[in-house]
Amino acid sequence: MALAQAQAPSISGLQNNYSYTIPGSPNYGIAPGSLFIVTGANLSNASNGLQPFPIPTSLDGVSVSVTVAGTTTHAPIYYAYPTQLGVVLPSTTPVGTGTLTVSNNGQTATTQIQVLQSAFGILTVNNQGSGRAAVFDLSNNLLSSTNATNPGSYVTLWGTGVGADLANTNETIYPQLQDNLTNIPIEVDIGGVPGNVVYRGRSQFPGVDQINVQVPTGVPYGCFVSLVVRSGSVVSNSTTIPVAASGNTCSDSITGFALSFQETVNTNSAPPMVVSLGAAELAALSRTTPTHVGTLLFEQDNAPDVPNLLGFANPQENIAEAGFFSYSPADFAESFSPFLISMGSCTVTPVNTAQPTALDAGTGLTVTAGGSANALRTEQAGQYLTGVPFASNYSFAGTGGNDIGAFSATVAVPSPTLVWPQMSSTQTVVRSQGVTVTWTGGAPNTAVVISGESAAVLGNFNITRSFFCLAPVAAQKFTVPASILLSLPATPTSPVVSTAYLGISNSSNPVAFSASGIDLGFAAAMILDFTGLGTGFYYQ
Repeated sequence: MALAQAQAPSISGLQNNYSYTIPGSPNYGIAPGSLFIVTGANLSNASNGLQPFPIPTSLDGVSVSVTVAGTTTHAPIYYAYPTQLGVVLPSTTPVGTGTLTVSNNGQTATTQIQVLQSAFGILTVNNQGSGRAAVFDLSNNLLSSTNATNPGSYVTLWGTGVGADLANTNETIYPQLQDNLTNIPIEVDIGGVPGNVVYRGRSQFPGVDQINVQVPTGVPYGCFVSLVVRSGSVVSNSTTIPVAASGNTCSDSITGFALSFQETVNTNSAPPMVVSLGAAELAALSRTTPTHVGTLLFEQDNAPDVPNLLGFANPQENIAEAGFFSYSPADFAESFSPFLISMGSCTVTPVNTAQPTALDAGTGLTVTAGGSANALRTEQAGQYLTGVPFASNYSFAGTGGNDIGAFSATVAVPSPTLVWPQMSSTQTVVRSQGVTVTWTGGAPNTAVVISGESAAVLGNFNITRSFFCLAPVAAQKFTVPASILLSLPATPTSPVVSTAYLGISNSSNPVAFSASGIDLGFAAAMILDFTGLGTGFYYQ
């Protein structure tokens, strides 16, 4: 009896082993000498874990080859599983667009590969390419909130993708020397300030790189200071690093934190719901049981070129929102941890695949504004919404439901009102030059959030990337660095309706509220000025 033939392999994607940058993103690509992953099905008939040295180029009948500009190279294989391969792109691979082929015992699958001179991916503590970077001090101790670095200190970043190392082209063995690849331009931005890079190149392992950099003066302080590696127009994943003015303990009086409530009135995109929370609320991140979160928000949207979504006089709308959700520990970490950012820093928001469970707060939710009570309608499970008149404060109340008990909270609208004078005149942002925004007003001792988003169809990929930055309201000015904006795709000039925006917002300091059934509850009021989501605004 003939044996059934093994299924042919298929390839679903190629990604940097540490950044996990999404294919189609403007900073996507694999650099020669990189450790990267191939995902798919039937890539290997067996499960072979991390291989001893020398690393094989063929493992149980599995091999990986790359052809660019007529040159074919054969990738060493660190490990091989049916759904994933970990391989090193040889340094002798030319830069350009080519073909990657996986052969599994005579059957093959191919896909396109984009090879860039340099495309660094930073190793992060969560091993998912987001949040705090795995950065070490000179004693090889991992940086943390109690082991923060200081301006002038030297630190080591780990990752992959600096670029080709032609002094170590046999990547099946340990590198014979640590070659400082000074021919490859590498910039490390900490809090938007470039640091002094003293080494960029291989570690003691093929495919694994390290960058040694001196923390610059003028860097903002905090436990979540932005950290990005840039090579020309290609930037790494967006991560953070703890920095203290002196000593080993970092601190944040105000920290950026993404609201759990997801905007529902816009069908495409909307400015992120972001407020500033004190450090005490962050203790929920260490929970090992589900976290029940309640959010109450008044939001005034001021946009010169956006059709009003609730029927009020364009261009202003006032919305009261409420959201109640339960997050598993993993979903809570994915939804909140990567969005933490210190004052004076920025982050590119990662794709959030968390699926929290809606909590029932009943039907008796109201918000009182100017003496008038307004009922919040159920927008969808766990989410409540209504249009309201503008007032100086808003009082939320609920009689409770199956999951959430009775609650009440009152928030004051930030005063004086935040104003972005250049809102109407800001029509184009050149990503490689960064963008500076200025403002007046805003509640004293609060934060201003600068946020933006761009969407584009790049080849077979529909890419949407967004960012936000945090600045003290008293600064009245902030520059979003190019190292952040270069993660966004250039906005297409057609169709007529653009899906790009740039905005600034100011929130009142959150008011904590409690109710049976929630572990973390906060209420805030926000003033948001933004341009885009209409016509004539573009990221170039």
